[in-house]
Amino acid sequence: MYYLTDTFDADPRDHCAMEAMLYDAGMEVFAPSTFNKKVVFVGREVSADSLKPNDLGVILARYIGTGGPVFFDENVVKFIFMLDDDGRGSEQYQTDLQDWVLYSLYKLGVTASKDGNDIYVNGMKVGGIGYREYAGKILLPFFLTLVIDYDTAEACLNLTKHGGDIRLRASGINDQIETPITREQLCSSLHDNMKYFFDVDSEEKLTTEILDADALSSLCEKFASDEWLNDDTLPT
Repeated sequence: MYYLTDTFDADPRDHCAMEAMLYDAGMEVFAPSTFNKKVVFVGREVSADSLKPNDLGVILARYIGTGGPVFFDENVVKFIFMLDDDGRGSEQYQTDLQDWVLYSLYKLGVTASKDGNDIYVNGMKVGGIGYREYAGKILLPFFLTLVIDYDTAEACLNLTKHGGDIRLRASGINDQIETPITREQLCSSLHDNMKYFFDVDSEEKLTTEILDADALSSLCEKFASDEWLNDDTLPT
């Protein structure tokens, strides 16, 4: 399995392109990512008008999984988790992923719960999980929020299409606990506890040198194109 350490300065759309390339290449990857940009991530089935026109510099990025829209900034961690399908089935994969997240938070002193594809602390949604399988690979993208910038999220998300008042149903983990946790603590706990839920024998740090630079550049152009960003049909 490859482990990606940081993408803070990466363009979120380039990150989505790299995710797709890794998936098509059949690589097992664990990649926690934060971005120093404000972005709304949407899955392949979500309309582009989930992002309202804004003058805040918030951009739209579309990834290959399902779910969203979710507002991201430096206080939200996006995770790519890809692994070989060992036959346990989609529901079991999602259950194991949720249990891994809950256990990793518990080890940091955070009591969380799950409902459907969402993660909750004190009844407030702090994260969500997606799922996709293809050609013997499982893609389990998920996110966890440490702190929510409500004002910016409300200004850029078309909330009338997606559940109404975000302040009543979503929060950051650190907004619900007495002692805040850091991004580094969160990623480290997930990394350290992965082995209890999934078969990970060895690791190698993922660098862009491992990938085909020309192919990645071409894919980055596609993922930044209006055609890709505005296409809300699921891939075949």
